[in-house]
Amino acid sequence: MGSFFNKIIKICIYLAVFLIPLWFLPFSFEVFEFNKQFLLALLVSIAFFCWIAKMVLVDKELKFKKTPLDLFVAVFIFVAILSAIFSADKGSSIFGFYGRFSDGLIPLINLAVLYFLITNNIKPENRLMKTFIWSVFFVILLSYLSIFGLLAKISPIGPIGPISPIDLPQIMLQKGFNPTAGSMEGLAIFLAVITVFLVGRCLIPGVKHKLASLINYLLLIAAVVLLLIIDFTAAWIVLLVTLALFLAMALWKRMFREKVGKLMLPMLLIITGGLFIVINIDTLISADLFADLRGLPQEEVLTQGQSWGIGLRAAIGGVKNGFIGTGIGTFFADFSKFKNPEFNQTQLWQMRFDKPGNHISEIFGTMGFLGILSYIALVGWFLMISWILLALSKRELKRTAEAKPLPQFNGLPLLMAFLALLVAQFVYYQNTTLAFTFWLILALSVVSWERPISEKTFSLQKFPELSLIATAILIVIGLGILGTYYFGQQFYRADIIYAKSQKTALGPERTALIEKAVKMNPNFAQYQSILARAYLNEALTEMRKPVEEQDSIVLQNAVAKAIDTAKIATQKVRARFQPGKLWL
Repeated sequence: MGSFFNKIIKICIYLAVFLIPLWFLPFSFEVFEFNKQFLLALLVSIAFFCWIAKMVLVDKELKFKKTPLDLFVAVFIFVAILSAIFSADKGSSIFGFYGRFSDGLIPLINLAVLYFLITNNIKPENRLMKTFIWSVFFVILLSYLSIFGLLAKISPIGPIGPISPIDLPQIMLQKGFNPTAGSMEGLAIFLAVITVFLVGRCLIPGVKHKLASLINYLLLIAAVVLLLIIDFTAAWIVLLVTLALFLAMALWKRMFREKVGKLMLPMLLIITGGLFIVINIDTLISADLFADLRGLPQEEVLTQGQSWGIGLRAAIGGVKNGFIGTGIGTFFADFSKFKNPEFNQTQLWQMRFDKPGNHISEIFGTMGFLGILSYIALVGWFLMISWILLALSKRELKRTAEAKPLPQFNGLPLLMAFLALLVAQFVYYQNTTLAFTFWLILALSVVSWERPISEKTFSLQKFPELSLIATAILIVIGLGILGTYYFGQQFYRADIIYAKSQKTALGPERTALIEKAVKMNPNFAQYQSILARAYLNEALTEMRKPVEEQDSIVLQNAVAKAIDTAKIATQKVRARFQPGKLWL
């Protein structure tokens, strides 16, 4: 029975690692982040329940691997919980802002649980990272197929009728489609992190098989070329800064000695990144030969100055804000309240940004000084331990008689990827894939340490009363997860219906679909407000008819419904903004 639970845990973890960067579904209104979060919650909850069930029902003892980062992770999550409890917008803090979904408390808790699942159930080996690399391969492949229009060409709908038996979702036919982030800029940041990681794998021994080494180099080339095509300045900054830090560390520690020529690879990429920060790729592309590479969709990202200004003004906007911020997941509200008045003079004055230009400023504004300090402590402690282990590995090499040119620190590629993710958080916001990759790399790095990890065991057989209590808690956890599944599928089905309504022409059919979505998720204010607009549209449609054809009863009912629904939506929004109360 124990082996069964172990298999389920590992299957869920491996599926999460492989599928999260790739996962999207065309059924909901937002096809990327929404679906990734649902998949992550499903896999993490199953793995977590199996982990607890194995300890309580099979092992009859509670086992927990204690790592140097456990306390720092727990403190950061605790601050996030406090921030959500006293948030300016309870709904967004708990579930994430609608349309973004990755910035709430539940997504953060899922990632923290995934961290503990990996550190307690995964051994130091490369299989999980290989699974992640395969996922990256398919991300890059789909991105190339999309950029060069090959996905659209195999669509069954063409000018002369069906031309292919493959029926692809409409979202995949759009130019610039990629499953990772839904934007070319998000993909570029992800690829910059992957490029740094692959550089580490190419330089550090551990990949002995020639075919595996060849795959690393080919994937590295494919990622860099894709970075050149997208040409996002923030991605080049991530690549340049991270590899420059690595190069300085390698030269200082003399990591490569007589094989110092290997450093030509990161040096070449540093030069490339520096050049393309200045040079626009469109000026180098021939319109005739590479027409498909021009005109890729661009995401409007809030400037760094505006982002830091909003974060700072939100953090100093009161005593509560100073400690725990305005509330995790409330950047949209912070933007509306604390944006610089000069923003209204720009061409983007009509836009209401729900995400900042970088993740660090968001933590500062939405979680306050306690949030940013706990995050800095977590990251700083991790980097310090990694540095100490790197130094120890070099000393151990000197004590041995082995004539190996490199220190045997297999976690160095992971450390490089972590540094790239950290730099990325200063120049770009955090989406689901980047957040998942951050916690994955953090967990795998801790697993690779081995030595600072100890196991704490508490036997339940010696205390039958505690065994009974643990079983009862397990049942409560199981029922809680099942209840979450029930409400989750209700919310998901409601969003599918809402997405269908937005593709339907204005009229009774669209109104009926929105009514059905509201019935399935009555607590969601956005659905209520959209329904009020639908009723108002019915009233306006009736008023446009000639007077003799107007139906006064229909008109009165439509106006009454619009007013009542708008009041309900307003009440629900106000309920979400009541301080100190959780909103569901």
